[in-house]
Amino acid sequence: MWGFSRYSFVAFFLFFIAFSLNSTPQLTVFIHGTVASVLQMINLKEIVSGAFCADHKGFKLSEKFREDSLNGQEQIMFSQGLVHVPEKNLSEYRLGLLSEEECKKAAYHIIGAYDDMARFYTPNADLQYAAFGWMGHLTAKCRQSAACELYCALIDYRDACIIQNGCEPEINLVGHSHGGTVALYLAEAEALYQKHLKINLVCMLGTPMHKEIAPFIHDDMFKNIVLISSAGDFVQAYDKFSTGEHKSYCKMSDIVDLSAISQQNLGLSRADIIVQVHDAPRRVDHVNLWFLEKSTKIIDALDVFPFVVLVPSLIHAHNMQSTAILLRACIHECPNKKASIRFAFCADGFFKHFFSQMSVDQILEEARARTLATWHPLERSRHIVLNKKNIAVLKNIIK
Repeated sequence: MWGFSRYSFVAFFLFFIAFSLNSTPQLTVFIHGTVASVLQMINLKEIVSGAFCADHKGFKLSEKFREDSLNGQEQIMFSQGLVHVPEKNLSEYRLGLLSEEECKKAAYHIIGAYDDMARFYTPNADLQYAAFGWMGHLTAKCRQSAACELYCALIDYRDACIIQNGCEPEINLVGHSHGGTVALYLAEAEALYQKHLKINLVCMLGTPMHKEIAPFIHDDMFKNIVLISSAGDFVQAYDKFSTGEHKSYCKMSDIVDLSAISQQNLGLSRADIIVQVHDAPRRVDHVNLWFLEKSTKIIDALDVFPFVVLVPSLIHAHNMQSTAILLRACIHECPNKKASIRFAFCADGFFKHFFSQMSVDQILEEARARTLATWHPLERSRHIVLNKKNIAVLKNIIK
């Protein structure tokens, strides 16, 4: 009897230690980019001059467009502000128990697949998710305002975690397009409020680089910053409207000396990662980085999913590259296996590391099957602008 009790106690003690070591909450916040940029271009002159405001027609139309719930059918977008995604909802999504209306929301499908990938690498972590919604106007002022709102929400979340868990959470931000700019503007909010917010990771997908945000890349409130770009993304280089310099760049290293940052502070990591498909360098574009089943399909293994669901794998593989600040990540799809992928990393001109996980293929296969069976949006179309969803939203805002 004693032997059983002794081993039971040891097992419980080891479990308790393991749980304690992995109980730090890890919150990943997804931030969408500019909304209805075509409508905002009605007032292009005002955008370029920095005078774009609530009095302008493009401003009003884009506001109405943003508030239509149909936008949430193709990207991670809820209402404005920080909206937490309950684990209960993700569990119901996996079990096929979400309502038909909830299943139409792209967030559950994209975050569900992202979570499956993340848990493969950190199975015992306390993973939590949220989406931050902002107005999405094509102005620096709007992005600054959104960052202040996000900052205050994250401070409230951090303080609540400290009270509840006795430790600070790990906060990761994943932003598409100017959603990544909003994340970087948190450094400006920190300078204003000085609440000592710390961000573990900022992962930007297709975020245009403007020189006014260069100082934020240096800021030590961000431990790790990764910018994912691609040769097929034409938005990054041509988003010259909402920046004072009227120039836009594709890499952080175009506006900042990344190696100097790491040398000055060994605890900080900065990296530009250029992604491509091995036989089609331009197939990854600004849209399929983020949107569900929009633009060109990247590879068969992803099918309807955007590139963002691969971020946990990419970050895991990038961490194995240590100090590399400029990498090319080539996605290879095994010709004999429809759903088999691997990353090949190229640093300094040579492909040095191959990353492949058959379990990742299985995770994607199961996620694809769930989404294809349950996601029933207004229209299944890869058209970016002229699709039923956009037409329906336009009709709603004209009413």
